[in-house]
Amino acid sequence: AIEGKLRQMPGVVFLRDLFVKYETTPLAAVKTVDSKSAVIFHTSGTTKGIHKPIPMSDQAMNAAAIGMQSLPQLKELAGKAKVLISVDPSNVYGMVDQIHLPLALGCTLVIVPMGANTLSFCRAINFYKADIVFTSASYLDVWFGAVAQGTIKVDFSSVKMMIAGGSYISADNRKRYNDFLAANGGTVKLTNGYGLSEAGGACILADPESEGDVIGYS
Repeated sequence: AIEGKLRQMPGVVFLRDLFVKYETTPLAAVKTVDSKSAVIFHTSGTTKGIHKPIPMSDQAMNAAAIGMQSLPQLKELAGKAKVLISVDPSNVYGMVDQIHLPLALGCTLVIVPMGANTLSFCRAINFYKADIVFTSASYLDVWFGAVAQGTIKVDFSSVKMMIAGGSYISADNRKRYNDFLAANGGTVKLTNGYGLSEAGGACILADPESEGDVIGYS
């Protein structure tokens, strides 16, 4: 129903339509380079989509960090928080949101080998008394399952802000994750963020207290 309404709007283009239309079009490398490009990221294609390179200027990287600095929670933690990084810096979520922003705020970065892909990441949360933890729905599901099976024990009591990005999270799942955090010492609710890599990372952040389906569609 939503797609049907969008197709009636002028200027709206669907990526799969472009794939069909230009399926046989050969790829060609550009001959010029934008002098403003400071870094080229390799996106995950919205977690499970088409991977693509994203050039970003120094101004764009700083704008994304400045935008998130306005969050009251981050202002309170500036200069003293320990930030646990969940993904590598080859993508915007890793470099801009999890490295560039915390460093701009004067925070301490904690890097765990393999990031949140290993259960050691959960142990590191308590060991380093992390204040800010970046994660995603897929990682939360792994932690949820590991705790349920008794594989690990987790303690979220030190966490002042838990940010999940990289994919859509339904209202039901967000409640399930919040219950999981609370059952394991957590005193904060999940902050769900999302944003196009081309836009510099998390350009939309949901209020942790919101119970509705506020970001995206399934």
